[in-house]
Amino acid sequence: MHQSTWVVLLLLMFGEIAILAFGGFILWLAGEFGDAPKWTRLRSLRKRRRAQ
Repeated sequence: MHQSTWVVLLLLMFGEIAILAFGGFILWLAGEFGDAPKWTRLRSLRKRRRAQ
């Protein structure tokens, strides 16, 4: 294989890993892997208090 083929394959692999990591981060923030982080709940509570 040519060197450019390896470069393209590496870029695709790193892109796929980055997309999966970003998706996992979004799911973690949504609380899909247990409890959502505390700071996201505190932020939503502050918004509710301001609306009242």
